[in-house]
Amino acid sequence: ALGARGDSFYEYLLKEWLWQDRTDDFVRQVYDAFLSTLEESLVTRSRGPLGNWTAILEVTYPHPSVIPKMDHLVCFLPGVLALDFLSSEAYPESYERTGASSKMG
Repeated sequence: ALGARGDSFYEYLLKEWLWQDRTDDFVRQVYDAFLSTLEESLVTRSRGPLGNWTAILEVTYPHPSVIPKMDHLVCFLPGVLALDFLSSEAYPESYERTGASSKMG
């Protein structure tokens, strides 16, 4: 989940990897898995009279159901994706691998 339930966890995975001088492969693998799951499960797109929108869906627990709205606490995500993109030594390769470059924009 993102928003009030898990935003800091995903943000700090990336920050920990950077702080460890990009040497903690496990942390990076968990972060990459998050990116893949994010795209597969929580990203939605819509078209309307005001333009095209991309949003991160909300999922409730313990009985998973999707709520068609984006929690306001997910506002951290664009900054985390930008930090990842700008700080990765091989960022084009990284984003091609996860598909984030073309799908998240």
